[in-house]
Amino acid sequence: MDCSKIPGAQYICFKKGEYLVKSGDKVKHFFLIVSGSCHRVKTTYKGDQIIMSTFIKDNIACSFMAYYDLTAASDIIAASTVYCWKIPRKAFIEEMEHNPKLMKALLEQIMQDYFDLNLRFRFKQEGHTPNILCHLLSSKAHKNSAGELIVDKVYTNVNIAAQLGVHKVTATRIINILQKEGIIERTKNGLLIKDLERLNEYAIMDKQLKY
Repeated sequence: MDCSKIPGAQYICFKKGEYLVKSGDKVKHFFLIVSGSCHRVKTTYKGDQIIMSTFIKDNIACSFMAYYDLTAASDIIAASTVYCWKIPRKAFIEEMEHNPKLMKALLEQIMQDYFDLNLRFRFKQEGHTPNILCHLLSSKAHKNSAGELIVDKVYTNVNIAAQLGVHKVTATRIINILQKEGIIERTKNGLLIKDLERLNEYAIMDKQLKY
């Protein structure tokens, strides 16, 4: 999406480890990711960092916080070199009035973030880690140039474990089982979804995966 004509929009680069937004900051911009990835990270009172979500190409970081003019409750940190459009809040909202694609992208991002967090919290409370993991993979899958469903390579076992709040060994064990069942396949470009129907059966708790 070309944002060069939006007043005040800046095409900028963040290096790995740099902050797009810091917790406690007033969120005054939307960040439309063009390439690379960044994490929304929450730091616990013990100093542990939990990855709450990951933003990749075409995602809008800070969508909810910026739209409602709120203060950031977590950090947005570049997980790799990130190129993005940094768009002032007022200009972004005005642009949405005559840009349905931008409005659709924002609404989808806000709803997906809310749905993901709500579902993960519920599953976490009920101890359904495999179901949460399958839901994460299903929700993050997109079609590549070959028409295959794939989850971006940024979603490593370490990243997935951090987002779910579980040990890397647990995430690895579940992913290995999904691979053995022929549901997914690890490739150099990410996790290839070979059987979306069966993955979704686990994601919506129609089936339970033992690990």
